[in-house]
Amino acid sequence: MTETKQPKSWRDVIKVHPAADMFPMMTADELKALGEDIKKNGMRTRVAVIDGPDDKPILIDGRNRLDAMEMVGLEIVLENVAMLACCRKCDAGFDPYTYVISANIHRRHLTAEQKRELIAAVLKAQPAKSNRTIAKQTKANHKTVGAVRDKLEATGEIPQLAKTVGADGKARKPPAEKAKPEAVDLPIQDPPSADWDTEQDRWQFSVGSFAGDAIAMKAFFDKHFPAWREFPVPPELLTLVNQAAESWRMFAGELKAKKG
Repeated sequence: MTETKQPKSWRDVIKVHPAADMFPMMTADELKALGEDIKKNGMRTRVAVIDGPDDKPILIDGRNRLDAMEMVGLEIVLENVAMLACCRKCDAGFDPYTYVISANIHRRHLTAEQKRELIAAVLKAQPAKSNRTIAKQTKANHKTVGAVRDKLEATGEIPQLAKTVGADGKARKPPAEKAKPEAVDLPIQDPPSADWDTEQDRWQFSVGSFAGDAIAMKAFFDKHFPAWREFPVPPELLTLVNQAAESWRMFAGELKAKKG
């Protein structure tokens, strides 16, 4: 007599769509807390599935909820926890990636790195979408999407396309990027090899050097870190930069008063 192998997990029964894997999973502690909440209060947001080619359900949203239920011993009956987001047979235009992003982007707190990983996942799945379309979907800056695209194209992970498709469905050539000004070292003269001629020479050279460093910092970040505006700013770093800016404002005021 042949024994029927019983599934050990819902994942043995329900296939997960690649679109669902674009967002990171919760930690074990977070899953347990979610499972206990579902056990106590029920599932507030039902998971979403679509019909697969063989009429078997494919999960597009709800991995964490099902894992959480399984972790705390709740029985998973698909009819009780799932909603039919769309049937491929009756709506060929349904886009699982658009659905998943729309369902998750507002309820997830993504770090800058996770946001870039999400953008990369969308680009790998749908490289023909324009940077602005993906930026709108992922709530990101289109320049950030462009930087991620450039990296993926350079490594051969996505193809280089002559045209991309915008939100209106029309294919267009990507707009030519405006050339960014090159970050250059300011022409500061080397200090004299001998002793300074006067103390005035010494302080003027020092002020010029420090001011040049401050000006060059902005150009350096614009050239080497095009997505730096998307990064989170630690409070202590913002305080330090504000102190530096205030010091320069006060110093400039002193120099202007002295000149007058």
